[in-house]
Amino acid sequence: MAKKKTYTLEEMIGLAPDEFVEVLAENPRAYMAVRGAVAERHLAHVLEHLVSSGQIKEYGTASSDFDKDFEVVTKQGNKVVVECKNAQVLNLGTKTLQAKYLDFLMEEGRITQKPKEFKKLAQKFRESGVDRYCFSESFLKTTQVPKEGDCSAWLKTVEKASVDFQRTRNSTASSGKQVDPKALRFYQHGELDVLAVCMFARTLKWEFVFTTKNGGAMKSHNKFKDRYANSLKLTEGVWYSDLMSALQELGL
Repeated sequence: MAKKKTYTLEEMIGLAPDEFVEVLAENPRAYMAVRGAVAERHLAHVLEHLVSSGQIKEYGTASSDFDKDFEVVTKQGNKVVVECKNAQVLNLGTKTLQAKYLDFLMEEGRITQKPKEFKKLAQKFRESGVDRYCFSESFLKTTQVPKEGDCSAWLKTVEKASVDFQRTRNSTASSGKQVDPKALRFYQHGELDVLAVCMFARTLKWEFVFTTKNGGAMKSHNKFKDRYANSLKLTEGVWYSDLMSALQELGL
């Protein structure tokens, strides 16, 4: 029997790299589907630097959908679970922000005429994408993100900074334990130590802020008390600009 040919990802896509980038640029939903993986790769670069500089011993990445994103091993040999999420783009839920966004698009030359109703705006502008990111970044009072230590004060200057803190799909219930299916998307208390949030959607920079299970930012869910709420404000609790400060808070 002839051996079956294996195909590379490039062969399965069948497009030149610049064409594939164009596809993502023109389809915000397609880009959203890969943005989480892109953020994880950037966080891996951060961890690689910490390894090479001797600040942590090593790290590992998830091998399946339901594994935690990263497991970091400190110099003392402690294992730390780190989850990676993306900050949400500025919400345009008010008419005031919608009007400002339309003005921004006009001023930037992205549109030549304002629609009579916001919902008539082209879908590529309404959905989370480069135009929304640029608009979100325009609200920054300062682009000087602290390089290390507590950055909570800086985050309070970021307009309505938040993150959707839940799984992209349901996890499986623990063996022998009855769990409400509605709870499975939410993280349980104790299953992660550090949350890393990529700020690109708000700052146009692949930078991260970090909080810990002890930092007060991760609130309990109103209904499922053993799990964290999915709506997490980046202005609450303690946040750090670097992972090492977060590990120090954990006493590691």
